[in-house]
Amino acid sequence: MISDIRKRKVNLSRLPLSIRDYIDVYAALSDVTRMRILLALYSSKDHMLSFNELKEALGLRSGGLNYHLKLLLDAGLIENVLERRGRKISHYRLTDKGVKVLKIPEILHEST
Repeated sequence: MISDIRKRKVNLSRLPLSIRDYIDVYAALSDVTRMRILLALYSSKDHMLSFNELKEALGLRSGGLNYHLKLLLDAGLIENVLERRGRKISHYRLTDKGVKVLKIPEILHEST
């Protein structure tokens, strides 16, 4: 019986929205590079950095950074903020959800 359950594929589109949200968040958190991005944003002023600041701080190429930012955006952990000062500058900021997710280890540590 257990092997039958393991072989079945789960259709994610049929899951309740809240479960799909959890899956997106955990998938986003499952990668070291994405965690480094989140921690860089968390430790910055206003939890916000420009694309170039993230690229330089983490030593990533533009294509790789774009890929990881897209997954974090889709999970709702960060948001894109466009500023116009002569030219368009793209900044990324932690959402309230992103800040809460990063505080979970602190909360768990306090309870032990």
